[in-house]
Amino acid sequence: MRPANLSSDTIERLEDSREDLEVIAESDLRCSKYAESLLEALE
Repeated sequence: MRPANLSSDTIERLEDSREDLEVIAESDLRCSKYAESLLEALE
């Protein structure tokens, strides 16, 4: 599940919250798959 068509503005905001996404991916199972997909999109 990879988010499609992320704008550069969205990617910039995700980069700013990368640490938060990593914490979510590790701690909240309901959100972890989506958070992981966002982190993958940043790679």
